[in-house]
Amino acid sequence: MNRKTAVMTITTILSLVIGGCSVLNGQTPSSETVATVSSVSTFQSDSIETTAESTIASSMASSQVTASAFDPEVAIDFSEELGAGYMYQDKFIPQQFLYISDKKIVIAFFLGGTEQIREIDRSKFSRMEITKTSDFAQVKIFDVSGSILSINLSPEDADEIQSVLG
Repeated sequence: MNRKTAVMTITTILSLVIGGCSVLNGQTPSSETVATVSSVSTFQSDSIETTAESTIASSMASSQVTASAFDPEVAIDFSEELGAGYMYQDKFIPQQFLYISDKKIVIAFFLGGTEQIREIDRSKFSRMEITKTSDFAQVKIFDVSGSILSINLSPEDADEIQSVLG
């Protein structure tokens, strides 16, 4: 399911839920009923959005995201803007990147013009864990507060990061 289909499905379901709850048994609902319906609608909305996010995430993991949803130039421009000396692309999620600059360690996720960015100040870097298989390596970077940045890379890229961060 692509992103547009997920958004249209959520919108349709929400309009049916909200529109279908405006009259109860042919009577106008009391304020108590409206409050109950509003909280039910909010609950259903949250579960629908979570489902849509899960669907989008699983689509990305299986590389079914269309080329128009991600522009590689955005990742390169972000690297220049950040002043990152190192840039690595996730092995399984092509929209996710790890950037290492003198001041920050950043994981950025780019999709459809939006960015999700998580970062650790380089001075607060605590340790790193690398779990390797023959095909990939999972790199986890920790700061002193326990925050974690995680990405899957090639074993060679993991070795390079280990030498960069020490």
